[in-house]
Amino acid sequence: MDRSSYHEKAKNDLAVYRYLPGSFARLFFAGLLLLAVPVTLACIGCSHRQPVIADLRHLSQSVSDYTGDEPDRPMGDGRFWAAQNKLYLERHFAPWNNEKPSPDRNGIERTVAAAMINPGYAENMLPHDPLWIESIIIETDLDSFPSMCREAITLRETSVRSIPTHRPSFRAPEKAGEGFPFDYWQRSLLFANVPLRVIHATKSKEWLYVQAPFVSGWVLSRDVGVIATEDLNRLRKGKFLVPVKDKVPLYDEEGHFLFRARIGNLLPAEPAKEGGYRILAVVPAGDLKTTLRRAVVSMDDFTSFPLSPTAGNMARIADAMAGSPYGWGGLYGNRDCSAFLRDLFAGFGLWLPRNSYQQVYEGTGVTTLSHLSRREKERFIIERAVPFATLLGYPGHVMLYIGEKDGRAVVLHVTWGIRSDRCLLGEGRIIVGGMAITTLTPGEELPEVMPENLVINRIDAMRVIYSDKATDKKQGGTSQLQP
Repeated sequence: MDRSSYHEKAKNDLAVYRYLPGSFARLFFAGLLLLAVPVTLACIGCSHRQPVIADLRHLSQSVSDYTGDEPDRPMGDGRFWAAQNKLYLERHFAPWNNEKPSPDRNGIERTVAAAMINPGYAENMLPHDPLWIESIIIETDLDSFPSMCREAITLRETSVRSIPTHRPSFRAPEKAGEGFPFDYWQRSLLFANVPLRVIHATKSKEWLYVQAPFVSGWVLSRDVGVIATEDLNRLRKGKFLVPVKDKVPLYDEEGHFLFRARIGNLLPAEPAKEGGYRILAVVPAGDLKTTLRRAVVSMDDFTSFPLSPTAGNMARIADAMAGSPYGWGGLYGNRDCSAFLRDLFAGFGLWLPRNSYQQVYEGTGVTTLSHLSRREKERFIIERAVPFATLLGYPGHVMLYIGEKDGRAVVLHVTWGIRSDRCLLGEGRIIVGGMAITTLTPGEELPEVMPENLVINRIDAMRVIYSDKATDKKQGGTSQLQP
């Protein structure tokens, strides 16, 4: 409750008090009013105060400070990485290689039905008009789905949406962890020059339903171009570069701006006459057509794919993504927890799904931790987890274990915030809003953070995603761990 609301409530209470008969009743309600003043003001303080958690003050926020004594030692077995790199390229170019895609029409219909049943709240924090939702559903033209099957590519960064609209759908905006920035129609972000297969178009052709390497959904047609067969073959074979800095501007040989390369981009390249490389960038040529341009690059900003899998290189890439705000589903071109880790490992040729649950709970090397006490859990993580190779998570969030400091496990993650108790106002959030290096108990020192909301008490799974001889020794000779 803000101060103006408090004063309005006080006036209303006073009006009620004046109409009550009898001196006892007046004294009773006057006492309640006086008691409400400090309690309400205390809650005002709770809700408006935005503390900085101690971990962010006391722990270095540079990932490079956690790489240990051998930051340049390759991690993992060479055969493992060769297989992963091959798999990465197969999945990256899958939309072009799969000539008979099987789009999940049932999933699309469920999404449409959910929008009708629960349209959510709009950007003005008022409920969406059901008639407007119905008009969007008619626009999807699902009766003719799928209506296309063409190889394409993103021409610029674009959002992938569950419903063909850029208007948001928030749930219960008054509740913490809902409302802004949690737009439930935002699926993900695609960088420029990502392979696609176009499956369908809305009636107006403003939106296209596409299958990308790791997500499917609706994107604006102006952000997509169709690839000619000869260009397609040229782009998926040969050498590739990956950025080591984020949002690197690319220019063609005449100095015209093309797009910004992002950490997580995989970009085809060819040798330049003067040495180094030129990136083969796809740009629009009108009417959904595309053409290739050579982009001038500095090898200070790019390196050959794949990067050598060392802790030092991983720290370098992670630090290059620091400072950006949290972005639910890639909102505003930013990253959430799973997008951050996916992009971090992309340059090393290690494929991670886009969803945090899939990253932690699916695949090999998964260990359940939910039955362990807080002390047992942290000890197990320190003893068995491999720095820069272990994911920790609970439903809705994923973190990367990067080592220990002073006997405490340390993790790297992108997070919106820490759950808190806002006195009489209910659940709140202590906003972090970006990349953070923390212990497993960030906010423990704050009275508004309840023990059950501490990260250590919520973590229920650990996944070692790759290992080498040193890792196997630490794990007792197996990557399939059992506590």
